[in-house]
Amino acid sequence: MPTLPREIGWLLIIVYVFGLVMLMTVGFRDGSFAGTPFFLILGCGALLAIQFARLVAKRSFQHDSARPTLTLTAIALTVFVVATFADARLLLDAEKTPRFIRITHAGQVVLLASYLPSVLRGVPERRLWGEVRFGLFALFLVLSGISVMILSPRPHGGAFSMNTEAVQALLHGENPYRALALPLGSDPPTVLYTSTLAFLVFHDIRWAPLVTLVATGFAMRFIARRGVRPRPSAKHAGDVTTAKASPAANAAASLQAPGARSSVSEMRPASSLPFPGLAEDAPALMLWLTPKAYFFVEQAYTDILPVAFLAFALVAHLHEKRLLTAAFLGLALSAKQSMIWLVPLVILLGFDLGEWAIFLGTAGLTIAPFAIWDLHTTVRFLSDLYGTPSQTSIDGITPTTWFYQRYGLAPRSAPGLLSAAIVSALAAWRAPRTRYAFSLSAMVAFFAFCVLGRSTFVGSYFFLTALASLTAAIAVGERFELG
Repeated sequence: MPTLPREIGWLLIIVYVFGLVMLMTVGFRDGSFAGTPFFLILGCGALLAIQFARLVAKRSFQHDSARPTLTLTAIALTVFVVATFADARLLLDAEKTPRFIRITHAGQVVLLASYLPSVLRGVPERRLWGEVRFGLFALFLVLSGISVMILSPRPHGGAFSMNTEAVQALLHGENPYRALALPLGSDPPTVLYTSTLAFLVFHDIRWAPLVTLVATGFAMRFIARRGVRPRPSAKHAGDVTTAKASPAANAAASLQAPGARSSVSEMRPASSLPFPGLAEDAPALMLWLTPKAYFFVEQAYTDILPVAFLAFALVAHLHEKRLLTAAFLGLALSAKQSMIWLVPLVILLGFDLGEWAIFLGTAGLTIAPFAIWDLHTTVRFLSDLYGTPSQTSIDGITPTTWFYQRYGLAPRSAPGLLSAAIVSALAAWRAPRTRYAFSLSAMVAFFAFCVLGRSTFVGSYFFLTALASLTAAIAVGERFELG
């Protein structure tokens, strides 16, 4: 049976716990479930701290048998589907019973069961079947998303109303930032551009998170399936840790027939034997099947957008399209105010001066129209997240809220800001220059920033879920190179 890095299992556990937290807390504004998520999130923080400590110490992956990890992953995904199936508050504003979504849930369970023979027997599956099955998961997600829009034609949630009003203001020539002057700011320019396009084409901004969610899953799967890459050029030799051939691989190479290809980078160690499809599908499926995924579509949450741009950037980086990588990262930087932590972490991708210019220039260009329109309002919206105290009337899914309800300690932004800054500095100083190091460091920095320093709503946990899934996909894809 092939092996998997232990870090992949830990990341999938974190995604699973985030899903449980979201399942328990959406719709409960009285904080009655605050205690349980508090301890669950602390456990996730401990796992992330261990992984980050190993990263900055430049430890290699520790490999374990893939069978237990993949079996538990199949069970966790099934629990996700069943929990969502049984959730009486699947949607906040549904006018009818979501019967069609129940049908897609049944199909998802059948598809998940089809992974078990290859997982338990440790044998590969036919490639065509793997592609068809993953496509069916995507189809079920799209059909269910369309059903959500039909069942809930006009939600009353804050994100949906805010984005819709922002789009309408922009289409009428008004500055959406000025029209939506909220105490803690609003979604920044890239989100509005995307929402405007969706509104113009479909007259429903919820297409933006749905389509982005599907595209992000496919990007994650591509990253996880890529296998061993050839040794990079000398210019970017630090970008990717090259594969280390095992003694068995070297012996196999020596027994090849004369004239046969014998590149060491193409000889995979035992850990790279053909995998059950679940190993490479799991990161995307953990995101797609996360409890309350349809809630985020219904309420037009845009937290998936910056992670999508990160995923597209890393796909471009795999193809050594570094200018395109920088452009996508610039879009991610401008997608939300909190993405500012990407600036120090991009050091881990080894950008040269021109790539830094593309990265920062792309972010600046997306914000420039609003800055020219109304510089004062734009600056205030971009800085509100860091300069204002956290709200206290939230869903009780963050430790700061738990402390406030228990001991009256008002949440402040300083702990999250300081923790994220320390993580970013440590990563830039000590972490290896790899895609996995970049993604894991971003995961730890944003976890600290969101959990310790913000009025963390369920959308922030969905953002962290997507980021953890992306990091797991990168770890799966680099399992040969770093093992």
